[in-house]
Order: sequence, then structure tokens, then C-alpha cells
Amino acid sequence: MNTTTAASPMICETRRIEFQVAAIAAAIESAGPTMLALPLGVALTGLAILPEIGAVKIIYGASGTTRLITLPELAALLIAYCLDMQIPLPKHARKDLKLNAELASLVFTSALPLTPRPRPKRWRQTPCAKRQVP
Repeated sequence: MNTTTAASPMICETRRIEFQVAAIAAAIESAGPTMLALPLGVALTGLAILPEIGAVKIIYGASGTTRLITLPELAALLIAYCLDMQIPLPKHARKDLKLNAELASLVFTSALPLTPRPRPKRWRQTPCAKRQVP
């Protein structure tokens, strides 16, 4: 058994929420015009994930206007969408957004210490009184 440790041993918990193209489109449409500064009443007509440049290209309106959504903007949109959909998200975790050609993934990583937290007094083990059966 190796007893040497790094600075502080931890348990690492990772949670991943994956959004396919249709879910990203739903998040963009539910964000409204103010979050993305899109013209009011304009419909989203297309969407492409561009992992090589770290962005999502949206096509909207009858004229086919395009706009790139950067990673920070997309992360904010997806987190807001999760909150609207009441999907529980960890507060105190490192948050990353990863893109590939088919989906965007929100990745939450939490480091948990190995030492347990102190238990409240009610958890203290005390001898049980013998129960008498009538």
C-alpha cells in the first residue's frame, strides 16, 4: 500500500449533461432576444456546432442571417436553460463546456475531501435501552 500522498487526497465527482443539436436550439429559442441580442420575433432556422473554433453558428430569419455564439455565451444559455427546466446543478463545482460535432456537454467537477464532516450530536451513538414487550 502506498502511503505517500499529494497535497491533499480528494474524491473527484464528475457530472456531465449532454445537449444534442435540437436541445441547443430549444435553449436558444427559450433564451429570448435579450440574452443573444437577436431581433424580436425572428425564428431560428439552422444551427451548426463548430468544435474546431469553439463556437455554435446559428442561422435565423428569412434572409438566413448567421451569428456565432461563443463558448461563454453558450455555457450561460445552457445553464439558464437547465435552471428553467429545473435540472439540478451543483453550485460549488468547476464548470466546463465541451463541444464535438454532434453535441455540447456541460461538465461539472467537484473535489470532495476524504475527511468526514463532524456529525451533529443527535448522531452520537448511545446505548439503547432494552425495550420491554408487554
